[in-house]
Amino acid sequence: MAKKQDAPVTLNLNAPTLRDIDTIHPYPGNAKKHDERSTKKLAESIRRFGWRGNPILVDKDGVIIAGHGRRLAALHLGLKKVPVSVEQDLSAAQARAFRLADNRAAMTDLDGDLLEKELTEFPDLAVDLTGIFDKKELDFAVTDLMTTDESVFETDLADAVREQAGQLDERIDGADGKRITIAKLLGFKGVVGKDAIFVTRLMAKIEADTGLVGEDAFVQYAREHVEL
Repeated sequence: MAKKQDAPVTLNLNAPTLRDIDTIHPYPGNAKKHDERSTKKLAESIRRFGWRGNPILVDKDGVIIAGHGRRLAALHLGLKKVPVSVEQDLSAAQARAFRLADNRAAMTDLDGDLLEKELTEFPDLAVDLTGIFDKKELDFAVTDLMTTDESVFETDLADAVREQAGQLDERIDGADGKRITIAKLLGFKGVVGKDAIFVTRLMAKIEADTGLVGEDAFVQYAREHVEL
């Protein structure tokens, strides 16, 4: 019986171009979460080493296929233009499938032993990576794993205590510090699916105009455009 031949791998190398960041838009159903912490780390990497490879991939309408985190990092840095590749050869279904595949492929862990070896043999790397890795991650990685570096755990404990204290302070703050859900403020909980893209693009414009992300951008925009 003849052995089944693997399908050939196609190489789609669309040349990236610089585009205004407010012309690209996040996909409303993007499954991968990007918190402020990861955004700042990616932004620091771009700031320190430049934008090397990995343009933001979008469809013909400017909706992001891959690169939501890079867009947020660019906004954090105040970039007005970003490298973008338009993937016009993908159907809507293919774009959705690739978006999920790309998100899943990015979910991986570092090999702790190899990370420790790299940082031990090349200690200057630790300096270059501060702000991209957490300090406690670097401290633990360069510590001899056969001994106990108590300062690492003391820092963690102190951080945890301060975090809990901060959370308690937030709970006992007055009305000015109390968080209120957007649904309660706006008077509605959601919009129909066909209109979600317009709300998403509005938020993208607000983020581009303010240079902020998420709720910070929304509140700043409201402060600038509403008179009390």
